[in-house]
Formats: sequence, structure tokens, C-alpha cells
Amino acid sequence: MFIMLAIVALVLVLAILYVFSFFFPFFNEKYSEHYVGTYDSVIIVSDVHVGAQNSLNSTLGGILRKTHAEVLVIAGDLIDHGPALRSSKSLSHVIRAIEILSKDSRFKRIIYVPSHSSHDPLFPRNIILRIRRSPEILLVTSRGILLRSRNQSIHVTHGDYVCRNGALAFITNMAARQLFGISLFLEKLLKRVLGIPWSHWLVMGHTHIGGIDHEHHVANCGSWRRYWREPVKGLVKVDKGLVSFHAF
Repeated sequence: MFIMLAIVALVLVLAILYVFSFFFPFFNEKYSEHYVGTYDSVIIVSDVHVGAQNSLNSTLGGILRKTHAEVLVIAGDLIDHGPALRSSKSLSHVIRAIEILSKDSRFKRIIYVPSHSSHDPLFPRNIILRIRRSPEILLVTSRGILLRSRNQSIHVTHGDYVCRNGALAFITNMAARQLFGISLFLEKLLKRVLGIPWSHWLVMGHTHIGGIDHEHHVANCGSWRRYWREPVKGLVKVDKGLVSFHAF
């Protein structure tokens, strides 16, 4: 009887560990980050979901055409249902989506950092690939990127490293805010998990809850897709080292 109970307990423990390692990749996956340069002005967006019927990418495109930033960073979930694409078609879909989003804009460089577990195509890990020359489009498939602006360091990632499932990430951040008054909980958790210095910024998406915390130096870009609720349409702007969040 004791042996049977021990086996059942072991199976339950292994099942719990599997669930945790699956839904929370930071438990067993190594985080990777590429440095992508120093810029005076950067716009960071995420969760655009080009191709979805309820995507507001045309609205975002109109906003981007009025900006004067050097660089656009797309922090994951650029397109919808990306993992279903064949690898031979992934780049063409990505380029087309970026063209739709950045049409008539003035960006000199566009950096695309796909998510690793949801809507983006599944590319080989840890590569930097220039997929177009003018404007330059860089595909960076590490978990995140590091960029600098004046004396400020900004770490950008989609956010699925801290919680794989977007709905669970949304619920977690909403619960933390409603029950404990903690905004941007997963952003703060991820910054701590990665050991990012307090003075550096962490910017992510994934939760679809946009906002910024200047005290803890974390921000979320929000979302440009309608679900059952109106999204927090936003973007993060970096201007000569100053980081700000803009809702629309």
C-alpha cells in the first residue's frame, strides 16, 4: 500500500513539474538576448496580429506613419496563426505583414522579435537575419533583444518566457492588480528572474495589458487586437533615453 501511494505521489509531483515547466518556460529554458544597437529614437509595439479579423493593424499603421523614430521594434505576435505556416512561407508572410504595418513610415530599421510559443512562425532559435535592405528589416529569434539609447539600456521581449499562455498571462496580471494592487506583475517578475539591473528597462507585450511603471522601470506595449474586451491600444516610445507609454 505504501509503495502504491509513493508511486502516485511521485506521478503527481512529476505532472506538476511538467505543467510548470510547460506554462512557465523560465523554469527550464535558458534565456538568450542579442544586442541590436544604440539609437536616439525607438518605437516598440507588440501583439498586432496582422491577418486576424479583429486586428487593428490599420489604425496602428496610421499612427506609425506620423512618428519620426529611427527604429521600429515589433515585440512578438506580429501575425496570427503563424506556427501553422510552412517554413518556406514564413518569411514572405512576415515581410508582407511588416510592409502593411510600416507603409509610408520613415523608419530606417525595423527589428522583429517573434514570440516562441503563440502566434508567430516558429523560426530556428538565436539567429539574426536581415530579410530586407530598405528599410532594413532584422529578424532576431533570441528570446529578447537589448538596445541602448543615450545612457539607458532597454531589454525587449515578447513575454512568453515568463508565462507561455497569453490568456493565463492576462489573468495573472489582472488578478495581481485587482487582488493585490500590483500592476505589471509578470513584467516585474521577469525582470527579477532575468537579473536585469534596476536602472535598466524591461519592455514586453503578451498580456495585452499596456502600461508603464517608472519606479520599477518596466512597461507593456498593450495590444492591437480585439477579443471579448476592448484592447489597451498602446506603444512604448524611447526618445534620447527617456521611456514613455502612449495609449490610443
